[in-house]
Amino acid sequence: MSEVSDLKEQYNAVINQETDWGFFVSLAGYVDYILEMPALKKITDEVMLMKQKEYDKLAGLEDKAIKELEIARVKLLKIIKNNNISPDSLGFGHNAVPQSVFKNILDELEAFEEGTRYSISGFKSDNLMNFLLDIASSLFKLGHKSLVKDFLVSNEEYERYYYEPDSRFRIKGDEENGNFIFSNTLKLRREQTKLIKNAERYELWGAFNAIFKLQRAFLEKSKNVSYDDIIKKYSSDKRNCQEAGDAVDIVFYAEGLTAISGDKSSFANQNTQYLFKKIDFKNHLSRVNTYLLKELAKFQNKKDRKEAGGDKSEKPKTEIVIDFQKGIYNVSNPKSIYEIRGKRFKTLECLIKNKSASLADLIANTGQTDALIVKEINGINSNVRKLKVKFDLIIHSKTGGGYRLNNEELNIDIKNKTST
Repeated sequence: MSEVSDLKEQYNAVINQETDWGFFVSLAGYVDYILEMPALKKITDEVMLMKQKEYDKLAGLEDKAIKELEIARVKLLKIIKNNNISPDSLGFGHNAVPQSVFKNILDELEAFEEGTRYSISGFKSDNLMNFLLDIASSLFKLGHKSLVKDFLVSNEEYERYYYEPDSRFRIKGDEENGNFIFSNTLKLRREQTKLIKNAERYELWGAFNAIFKLQRAFLEKSKNVSYDDIIKKYSSDKRNCQEAGDAVDIVFYAEGLTAISGDKSSFANQNTQYLFKKIDFKNHLSRVNTYLLKELAKFQNKKDRKEAGGDKSEKPKTEIVIDFQKGIYNVSNPKSIYEIRGKRFKTLECLIKNKSASLADLIANTGQTDALIVKEINGINSNVRKLKVKFDLIIHSKTGGGYRLNNEELNIDIKNKTST
């Protein structure tokens, strides 16, 4: 089956790379490949739907928690106003910033709500809850226990709310300073956040997600996109640190690629040691590839059963012409031509001359970097695919590195070849 053999070749081209840079460049190309091939793209989309479901659930819990916290915020502000309590008497705490920036905690809370003069990290719900804790605790210590009684809970209930089975730390209740709960949904949102973090390590979509983020980092680095622009492109416009965290990972991966490429200006050299381990990506790739092969085999088995009893003879190869004056076209549809020029012309010329070529040969003949060669080859394959070629790839990667024309599955005729 063509899809299976092609996928194995793509995998081997990555896993057999001797250098870290070669591995990550090839891994980005592997992701390009599975996203461009319809059958593999369909399988991939089904896997990543699992991630989207978890993220959608998280977003729903975050929205609900914020609504509950906003109700509590309105109640607390009403208590302060109706009882003529001076905002200056309320202390700063969890969200402490230089106090000279704000008059008091209510001024700080207003800036937070408006999104001005205030920068947060993490979930909005966690930040808002910390404000409410500071305000309620201040009121409690000022002797207004009766005013905040709707939010007060016992030590036991407070400890159950914050209990995490696998944590070494236990949050203890403190009735002397007040135990406050403002949103029951916030606990569920935190549990969902932890579930997603675990899934990134152990679930199948986590492996796909990791190599996809690497591919995006490679793409943005090849375009010299700034890190700020990467954050803007891949972050949600909501203050949701889970989605923003994906964008931050892409930035770290981009910095890791810079360090591995030998760029001494990178500040990520030390981060690379623990955030950008080749062995982690090898494991992710192995898991992804194994799953894709298994799903392709299932598809082929269904196809074989459907075709049982039919013509088992070998089907004719697609006739492809590489004409160095006109371009590439399918003999069955000669009017649709993919014109080749520039670096892609040089790449094809090198492959035709040598029947196959190593990455070093292609670099020497085209004057391009290895990253650009991978990009150009993917571009040639993508454009030839539009010519309704049965076997999508006109250029195959070779086991052990390098590339060759797909003469096994295509009849490739060369015309008007330039003399060298």
